[in-house]
Formats: sequence, structure tokens, C-alpha cells
Amino acid sequence: MTPLDPADIVAAARTIREGGLVVFPTETVYGLGVDATNAQAARRVFEVKGRPPDNPLIVHIASTDRLRSVAQPGASCDLAEHLLRRFAPGPITVVVPKAACIPGVVTAGLDTVAVRVPRHPVARRLIEEADVPIAAPSANRSGEPSPTTIAMARHSLGDRADRYLDGGPCDIGIESTVVSVAGNVVTILRPGAISAADIERETPGITAARSADLSDSSTGSPGLRHRHYQPRARVVEVTDGDRSILESVATVLHQRNVALSIVDDARDPLSAVRAIIPDARVREYRDAAECARHLYRWFTELDSEGADTILVRRPESVGIGEALRDRLCRASGGTTLADWLRSIPEPLE
Repeated sequence: MTPLDPADIVAAARTIREGGLVVFPTETVYGLGVDATNAQAARRVFEVKGRPPDNPLIVHIASTDRLRSVAQPGASCDLAEHLLRRFAPGPITVVVPKAACIPGVVTAGLDTVAVRVPRHPVARRLIEEADVPIAAPSANRSGEPSPTTIAMARHSLGDRADRYLDGGPCDIGIESTVVSVAGNVVTILRPGAISAADIERETPGITAARSADLSDSSTGSPGLRHRHYQPRARVVEVTDGDRSILESVATVLHQRNVALSIVDDARDPLSAVRAIIPDARVREYRDAAECARHLYRWFTELDSEGADTILVRRPESVGIGEALRDRLCRASGGTTLADWLRSIPEPLE
């Protein structure tokens, strides 16, 4: 990748201050950024993405020291600041009571705001140069897989964005962990690369747990409701117990334009399918982190190649595997192998 010209960041920051939309890289996914204090600009983000108005935006700040410029002081803000000092810059977002400078359109009418400090150097330089907090969802049309390369963002948004900053492929590949804080309890609203175990290990005395209802729109977290992360191809989740079923439906698999995502070859039940459908598109990954890094890009490539079905193994809920499991569940709409087999016509003789 050609190094980004510093003049491009200066120009992009000017676009932000003037109310424009800028696509920029973070360590998680590419974002579509606007001045978080500009209500009119924020409305344009929702229009460009086709994003439902009850889905809040994440506000990106240059450093943890800037948290109190967008959040109200208090116990929640104190604990959120403590978390950010342990994990930021990085893929964690805290939900805190919002300051008056953040308009309601950014927070979907809630009195809380989701805030994070991105790790990507281009993102941080852009925020610093713009000298305003930047509200940014993923840089794609709503419902599609999030872009992890500039090409994916351009393909989805085209000329709807005013400027694009290319920072190369994203390191993590799935969205940030979103947490709310109360007392000494951290509730994970959306899983990401930072797990509950990570939080408890790095912040002694803090209890971290996953929210029981990840569809609750009152939590202040984006990405919990509506259709998300879905390619046009049908995503089907496969479990370790499906191995015998897969081997028994060879005829069905032969007649579909199938792609396979295989993680940890020795344990993945989809490994046996390669011998059954040798012409299937296959992507192999060492572990859940590598799969997460490439998942959305692979979904987009398969859509362009005309795949109609993507079979993926449901990962274990350990580390980033929990976040990957969440994204695959949302991409599949919960479709299991049994569900998929019931939905397709009987195989031809």
C-alpha cells in the first residue's frame, strides 16, 4: 500500500469540520465519519447508509483524556475512563451518559453515548486534525458485511462519501466490544476482540458479564437490532455434531454453489466435505482470530462470485471466538444445517 499523504488527512479533517462524510480506517472495520456535534451531518450518515434511526452511532475520540468532553461526569464516566485507560486505544467502546454537545440523532434519542478511542494511526491523526469527536458507523450500506478494506467501502458507498482515506486492511476485522458500566459491573452489550475474561483480568475488582438481551434497543449499543453483517449468499452454521449429516447429503451439496469456511482443520466437521464437493470454494484459517480478520472480505468476494450458500462452523465462545460466533449468528439469521436442508428442494435424481 502506498503511504498516505499527510495532506490527505488534513483535507479529510477539513471535510469533517465542514459537515462532510469521510471514510477512514480503524483497527476493527472502516468507518463513515462525521462531526459528532453536527446534527445535520449525522442525519446524512443515516441517509447514506440507509440506517434505521434507532441504531446509535459510536463517537470516536483521539484519547481517553477527551472522554469527559462527550460524556457527563459521574460514577459511570469514572469507571468507563478506567476501562479505557486499560484497553484504549483499542477495540473497546463504553456506553456512558452523554454530554449536551452530542445531539440526539447520534445517540438514537437515548441519553447515553457510545465512545471509543481507535488504535489505527490514520483514525487517530484524523480525529486530532479535525479537533472534533467523530461519529462513525461502519462504511457500508446498512445490513451488509462491514468493510475491512477501502475497496469494500468504495464498492458499497461509491460517491455517497465525500472523501476516502486508505489505511490498508483492518487488523481485527470485526467490530469493537461494546460495554455499559454500573457500579463495579461491566456488561458486554456486543462482543468483540476484548472479552469478559480480558476485562476481569486487566481490571481487578470488576465483574464482567454478557448482556442477557442483545436485541434490547435501550442499551445504547449499535449493531444489536435489525439485519446486520449479511452477504447475499445464505450463511449456514454447522456444529461438530453435523459431521454425519454432511456426509449423508452429498447429492444436495453437489447441486449447490457452496463455499466452506474451515477453522482449525483437524477439528472442523467441514474438512470432510472437501472430498465430497472438491469444486467448492474453501477458505482455511488457523484460528478464530484469523477467520474474524478475513470473514467480511470473504463474504463480499463470494457475493461477487455468485456463491449461493456459505457453510461455516460455529466457533467456541472463547476469546474472539465469542464475537465471531455472534457475527456468524447474525449473518446466518440463526440458520442451522437442518434448517437449510429443510428449506431447499429435494435433490434431483
